[in-house]
Parts: sequence; structure tokens; C-alpha cells
Amino acid sequence: MLLVTFHGGKVTIKNPSPVNNVWAYDEANPSSPATQNILSAGSQTLEELRALTLANGFLYVVNGSKDNSNVLCFTPGTSVALQYSFKSVFIAGSSAISHPFSFTWTSASSSSQLWYVSNQDSNMVAVLNSSSPYTLASTEKGNASPYLLALQAALAEVKSPIAGNNYLAGTFVPTAVVVAEIPSQIVVAPDWGGLSCTLSTDDGLDNVADGQHGKPKPPKVQNSVRDVIVASGVLYVADEAGNAVRMYDLGTGVPLGLTVIPSPIHLAVQGGTLYVGSGDSVYSGALVTEPNPLPALPSADEFSSKNPPPPYPTAPSGYTGSVTLTLTDMNLGIPAGSAVSGITFDDSGNMYVALRKAQEIYQFTLSSSNDGRATSGTQNPLFSGLPDAPEFLLWMSDGSSSGSVAPKFGIHSE
Repeated sequence: MLLVTFHGGKVTIKNPSPVNNVWAYDEANPSSPATQNILSAGSQTLEELRALTLANGFLYVVNGSKDNSNVLCFTPGTSVALQYSFKSVFIAGSSAISHPFSFTWTSASSSSQLWYVSNQDSNMVAVLNSSSPYTLASTEKGNASPYLLALQAALAEVKSPIAGNNYLAGTFVPTAVVVAEIPSQIVVAPDWGGLSCTLSTDDGLDNVADGQHGKPKPPKVQNSVRDVIVASGVLYVADEAGNAVRMYDLGTGVPLGLTVIPSPIHLAVQGGTLYVGSGDSVYSGALVTEPNPLPALPSADEFSSKNPPPPYPTAPSGYTGSVTLTLTDMNLGIPAGSAVSGITFDDSGNMYVALRKAQEIYQFTLSSSNDGRATSGTQNPLFSGLPDAPEFLLWMSDGSSSGSVAPKFGIHSE
């Protein structure tokens, strides 16, 4: 069974029938109709649903709109298959949790988990600690990762003007660009691990707001951080605006390197392989191995007290090239202009790829050769004519609450 989230949002001329719920499609019987609206949200507003996962006996879903930024927890129905009822707000919106896109998680101890959430409007990845499967997860102790705290201390020692700012609570991967909504963030240069971001520009010539014609709007985030996933002690982050997949050590947050790839958006892991959705292609490559020793945390020795950042000096080579991730286009023959979105896998060696603009889902069979990176499949979609642009996919073994978790969001114990 494939669970699908859609672009959703408010009703507009371009999208008169947005889908703000999860639908289920039976990949074993593609001609059968979808099971619509499997979430019962009660008084909660669902809008622009994004990443979803089955874990701890619950279904977690990103509620990704600007007005409803949170992660919701749903419990499976006891009498009706493929029906999930609202349990709680698992991660609440904040200045950090703003327009969230995706999440990934790992075990922190026998009684707690760390959840990493990518956020488009704050352009950062936040880490939160949860000691309960459904009560509110909180930001991790401290204001940022050990790497970022060491960087802040080094900047303060050389009296950098940006050291007086602060990270948003729980920052694990920072922004490299000041966003209008949060001007007091510490920005970190891309080669020091910061995430790129493009901002919209508006000269006000076409604006009519509050009775004032021609008043420019402040720049807003246009392209920013996208998917995140944890595997073997490494956090992988899709830096869409930076045209790169970035990698960070889970223990310290120290950047390990990056691989250039055009506008990556979706990430998935199957076995020892990372899959990346980019444009009309899916790229794949073997997961990296953490370096030993890790790159050192930043110190004031890296900076000049006579000319402290900004701008940053060139970062130590360890932050940009400690590991090498080699990605290869899988050449799946996806039609041009289709726009790859969600990727998931079943337990029979099949990969499912959603196409956002084409509003279709394709199925490909992974080959046992070449570490599973070669595929075969038909040039026809498994599902077409979807009611809205699909965003994320999640495969589970059947429509029951015991369905297995898709490998994209599998547990990675560290």
C-alpha cells in the first residue's frame, strides 16, 4: 500500500481542488480506486502535508503550510482499515519550525529519540528530543549543535559582529542567508556548513495591499532546504538552492562535505544506497563512511581578529571534503518536465517514484547487480491522473497498523 501526500494548500485559480489529506493506493491492484482522506484530524487544520512515516505504532505527518507549521501524530483505527485519528501535536511550530518540509529520526537512547526537521522559511534543520512517542518533542539541550556552539565561541573571541546574534533553538544545520522573518540568526557560510537560500524580490509595482499601492514586500524565501535523512551516523541534507547534497556528523554537527547535484529535493535510503530526486532524474550512490578522526571543531585560530567575519574565510578542507559521495543518474527515462518528488521502496525490490508536475507514480524494479542501483521498469505510470501534485510517498506492507516502515524513514540506531 502506498500512502501519498499532496501539494495541497488553499483553493486558488491554479489549484481549485487541493488535497490536504493522505490518500492510499494499492500497488498490487492499480486499477482499484484510491482510499481517500485516511486522516481524521478533529479540530486540527491540515494544509500542505509533506513527509510522513510509521514509527512507534503511530503515523507522523508534516503539516507544512506557513499558517499550520507542525508535525502531527495519528493513531491507527481499531475497526476501520486505513483510517488514522489525530492523537497529538508532536512537534509544534516556532521560529525554528517554520514551513517544515521533512524529518528523519534516530535513537538517542533506549528511552528517547532525536528528530531532525528541515524548515523552508527558517532555512535550517532543527533537532528535537522526544522521550515519548506522542507527547510534544522539545528542542535538544543547548541552543545548537556542538559544532555551531564552538563556531559561535570562536567568532566571539575574535569579536565578530555576528557573534552577538544567536541560533534558533535546536539549530543543527544553519542558514547561510539572512531570512527576513528571522534577521537575528547567526548565518554560516556555505563552505562552513550553512545552507543556501534564494529570496524573492519585489519592487512593489504590482502590489495593492492595505490600501498602499507600490509598497515593496520584504524578500521571502523562495528556494531553501528540502529533504533530510539519517544513515550510518551521517545526516544527509538536500540543499536545493546550493545545488548540493550536504553531509554532517550526527554526534557533533560538524560538516563532512558535499556533492554537487542540480536542485536536489527528495532523499531516500535503501540498503547501502542513497537515492536523490533532482529535476526529472533519480541519482543514486553508495552511502559514505564517516571519517576517523572527525574534523576538529572550529577555534578562533581559524579567524583574524583584525578582520573577523563576515565574510568568512575559506573553511578548513575537512568541512568540505572529509567524505566523498558519488552520485550517478539512474537514467530511468522519466518524461521531461515531470519533476521527481517522493521516493519509497517495498520489500520485493521495487522502487516507487512520484512525479509532481505529471501527477503520476511510477514503479521500477531494482536490480540485484551493481548494489541495487540499476533498475528496470515500464515507461507507463503505475498510477496517473492523481487529484493533486504528489509530494511524499510511504510504502507499507498492507492497510493495517502493522504495516512495515518504508526504508526511507527506517530506524537508524546510533
